[in-house]
Amino acid sequence: MISSLKDTIKNNLLAIYAQHHKRLKRRKVVQDKQANLTGIVGFLYTAELNNPHKTDAVIRTVEKIRISGKQVKVLCYVPNKHIILNKNIDFFTKENINFFGKIKKEELANFLKTRFEHLYHLDINSEPILDYVVANCSAKCKIGNLASNTSNRSYLFEVSFKGLVEPNENVKFDSLIDKMLDYTKMLHV
Repeated sequence: MISSLKDTIKNNLLAIYAQHHKRLKRRKVVQDKQANLTGIVGFLYTAELNNPHKTDAVIRTVEKIRISGKQVKVLCYVPNKHIILNKNIDFFTKENINFFGKIKKEELANFLKTRFEHLYHLDINSEPILDYVVANCSAKCKIGNLASNTSNRSYLFEVSFKGLVEPNENVKFDSLIDKMLDYTKMLHV
């Protein structure tokens, strides 16, 4: 009972922090020459017990992007202690962010400090802790289902993949990620 109350309060506080941070954060204008130098692509997703192939799809996509010469950083949110990641992927849990939004894990802090060219949030449904992470990431373009559950998610430039997948559809993440990458390439042309 107390644990669920604590989680509810923490989620509400993180949602407020994320909303406040988005309003106050000033975005720097990045020139095209600088953007091409950064070229770091970020992936943020949630590990799921009922969808173990999601991590494999992310790893395959990361390899494709690395072959094209870009740097890639991946961060996985593990909501359940029973999920074991046997891959070399940085992860965090809800215990790694305290009530006040202070980061307790070095991998998460490094991910938040990275200036991404593109940040892909690969979850159909999000949680306040992930909204907080996305809001605090520095990215030229944030791509994901950013307008799904809450109306308070707003960024200077966002790409929502709402049209790429139907809510009731059984999502194959390989195809979803490929669609997201193709859409991003079309934006650059």
